[in-house]
Amino acid sequence: MSAPASAELCPDFVIQALEVVQTISDLAGMAAAAVGLISGVVMWLMLEARLIGKKDSASERCAGIRTVRAWMGRYILLGLEFMIVSDVIHSFLSHDLVSLYKLGLIVVVRTAISFFLGKEIEADESGTSSGMA
Repeated sequence: MSAPASAELCPDFVIQALEVVQTISDLAGMAAAAVGLISGVVMWLMLEARLIGKKDSASERCAGIRTVRAWMGRYILLGLEFMIVSDVIHSFLSHDLVSLYKLGLIVVVRTAISFFLGKEIEADESGTSSGMA
């Protein structure tokens, strides 16, 4: 038997508004990840084009790749944060405990990914190896 969800106590217009906000948050998360991917690929291709035919470009290539990874990582983190907001709203709107457990697990996984990705970005920006790559 499922426990009553807190959403059942809300008026219908509040539920509908939260569903719209949830959808917007999901779309914003996907858009942030897509922008990070596209801009990261463009940055990487520009780096490679600039280094074609250069001798002794290994250190410059490594520095450039660290920059691209940090750039993309920031967008991925932003996207994950939007998606976590969506998950929280969804958990409020859920009507059964199984959905809440699944969403809780998803939030934990996304939060862990965000945490470790953030640590890796910090390590890349400081020029040290995090050992996670």
